[in-house]
Amino acid sequence: MTRSFGKVNYMFQKLALLFSALVLLSHGASAQSSGADVRLAAGQQVQVTVFQQPDLSGQYAIDSNGILSMQLIGDVKAAGLTTRQLEQQIRTKLIQADYLRNPQVTVDIASYGSFFVTGEVNKAGAYEFDTRMTISQALATAGGISFRGQKKYVCLKRDGGDEIAETDGNCSDDGGVKVKKKFHATTFIQPGDVITVKERYF
Repeated sequence: MTRSFGKVNYMFQKLALLFSALVLLSHGASAQSSGADVRLAAGQQVQVTVFQQPDLSGQYAIDSNGILSMQLIGDVKAAGLTTRQLEQQIRTKLIQADYLRNPQVTVDIASYGSFFVTGEVNKAGAYEFDTRMTISQALATAGGISFRGQKKYVCLKRDGGDEIAETDGNCSDDGGVKVKKKFHATTFIQPGDVITVKERYF
């Protein structure tokens, strides 16, 4: 009887460990799909929750300059930050304002906004952002590269920063700034990205 009870207890322990592992995996997948590593950009809406502070909690817009404005703490540069980094910025400002000693702040993206595909593609325009979309998939969403487009002259300009990238060739922004690093077709896009396909010369 004792041996049977021991076996049952051992099986329960193994099941408990398996359940814990599944929960951890699920949490990790959830964090990835929620866009925890996505950089914030102008035009997005974020849900800010300050624990037990309903007057401070609510949805806030990131304006065209990448600024989020909150009462008591004023302006916060949000574009280019992750939600976790923005949480820390808001928390620090609340402490500096001497309003709360140990504020508990969470930030979630309420609306991701768009990315843009321009140049020599079949359906140039603004498209709804997807956390799992790559450069290649973004181009496919825009109908693919047109017959006039040059595959090796696909340029990326990232919102909220001065990062400009290319697959090959020479890409520059309107100010003639040279590219800083290369990307690949499997690079994940970010909100506000502008993907431009240059015209090829026949």
